[in-house]
Amino acid sequence: MPEHAAFEPPLTFVPWNEEAAEAALAAGEGRRLRGSAAHGSPAHRWMLSRDFRQVNRYRTLRLPREPIPVAGRGCSMEWHERTADAPDDVLQAWLDFQDARGRRLHVVEKETVEGLRARCSSWYSPFAVARRDGGTVAGVALLDDVLCGDDLEVDGGPVDPADPEGDTLVAALLSLCYAKLPSCTFYMELGDEDGERVRAFVESVATAVDFDNVICERPGPRS
Repeated sequence: MPEHAAFEPPLTFVPWNEEAAEAALAAGEGRRLRGSAAHGSPAHRWMLSRDFRQVNRYRTLRLPREPIPVAGRGCSMEWHERTADAPDDVLQAWLDFQDARGRRLHVVEKETVEGLRARCSSWYSPFAVARRDGGTVAGVALLDDVLCGDDLEVDGGPVDPADPEGDTLVAALLSLCYAKLPSCTFYMELGDEDGERVRAFVESVATAVDFDNVICERPGPRS
């Protein structure tokens, strides 16, 4: 039997009020439970008081409207107007970026470069890419579809979240986004899995926090 077949997703609920949360807790007794709430909110405190542990914190950070200075060693930068037009190693780097953050951990069939290219054939979502000497893709960022508006999410950073130059890489990627799309505004959603250097850098330049949410889990009897 494949290893992924044993995965049982947690029962997910949002404790919007204590009565509903207690009902969800009772209904899910014996299962692994997961809840989402605003950081520091009564719902967050309620989960912590009932043996949930915080497993992640996601913050949506609004970025400044001017380019971000890039310090440190330079990279070779690339811009691909459409996702499907990016070369194979860029698409593979994007998949590796996703895997390194656990975003495809429980996907039954892992997506391939060919599958990603076919799936995004109609997207007008640009790729920003940072290559180190020798051509290795060290950083990659995928933007929202530019046909959907001018307030765009930048989903990206160093391929390896533990990269010691993660802050430099994300700064270079953002600077390229500003250069290519000067009329747009940008934001990023970052979680614990994005790495301390990247989170610290983006938080230091952010102008506002749009959302600040936590994910908490309570293990089931077999966890």
